[in-house]
Amino acid sequence: MTPDRLRQIANLLFALGQLLLPLLIFTRGFDASTAQGPSAAAPNPASPAGYAFAVWGVIYLGGLAYAVLQSLPGAGADPLFRRIGWLTAAGFALCCAWLYFARFGPVLLTVPIIFGMLITLGPALMIALQPSTSIGWTREAFVRVPLAIYVGWLTAATFVNAADVLPDYGFDRFGLSPLIFGLGVIGAAAVLAISVVLFRPHPAYVATVLWALVAIAVAAGRPGLGNPVSLAACGAAALLLGVAAIRLLPRATSGNGFASG
Repeated sequence: MTPDRLRQIANLLFALGQLLLPLLIFTRGFDASTAQGPSAAAPNPASPAGYAFAVWGVIYLGGLAYAVLQSLPGAGADPLFRRIGWLTAAGFALCCAWLYFARFGPVLLTVPIIFGMLITLGPALMIALQPSTSIGWTREAFVRVPLAIYVGWLTAATFVNAADVLPDYGFDRFGLSPLIFGLGVIGAAAVLAISVVLFRPHPAYVATVLWALVAIAVAAGRPGLGNPVSLAACGAAALLLGVAAIRLLPRATSGNGFASG
């Protein structure tokens, strides 16, 4: 078996795995009662509202669409898939591992695993968005968009997951209160998102990060108006939207596409 074919099969298998595993091991849905781990710490105030996690369905279907495209005859030798294929396969495999440990524990392992997902799929997205990359509507729809959504969600989820899990294992939030630490989580996600948008913006990435930030604002704002976490999430969303408009609108109107060097 050639290295190209092995890479294609790995992507397809792990993309299928991350789509099917939730159906097999989270039969009652994913919530705190299904995760195996301690839960003595105060709740993370920067957790998104439950509806936001529906984006995983879009992510997994997009990952499968990408995996099918890169597995087609002749795609194995494609320069783009050769550059990003092992990164995406690793990211999908890590997602399967994240699902397993989120369900069966130790949940602590989900923290480095989701970080690994970010540092494998993030570079894959940056490569796919390079202006020199030959792109048509098929690759835009089934490579760039799925990766942008995936990485957009991971931009927030990596920090939120750590803030959810680490305090239950003795992490004292650097001595900060849950509220202040929650504000830091939002700030860290916003800084990363703005950095990505300044470097290589894509509308699907921006929309997904906004989805996460708005869901955090909704969840934090339920006890009453003026919640600092809700206000911070709204402020971060507004700032990201402003930066994205500055970066994306000139390219959209000039017809040069969305990637930027």
